[in-house]
Amino acid sequence: MVLKDPETGERVREASVMQRQVGGRLDESGNGLSDRLQRFLDDMENARMGYPEVADQMRQMKAAVDRLRAEHLRTAEQGMTRALRDLEPQGAGDPRQADQPEPGREPQPA
Repeated sequence: MVLKDPETGERVREASVMQRQVGGRLDESGNGLSDRLQRFLDDMENARMGYPEVADQMRQMKAAVDRLRAEHLRTAEQGMTRALRDLEPQGAGDPRQADQPEPGREPQPA
């Protein structure tokens, strides 16, 4: 399937950029959101702050971020890859297919 509407194609490209940004924020590189929440929890514990409701809320947010990354991030990335691939005409990178008619269509005389 090739997406032919230029507006749709632009929206898919914008969504792809946003997906990469979200993925970068959720990643496990040591600077992702989950790691930041864990550092905040560690700091609270080390400073012996007496706010258990805040710590519980941070733990819940960290669990939600971890769940998003584990259950949805890869699926979303794969969907964006397929959508971007669908933006390109079939055989766009294959010069052997440039002269081939679409399936079910007769070649047009030159």
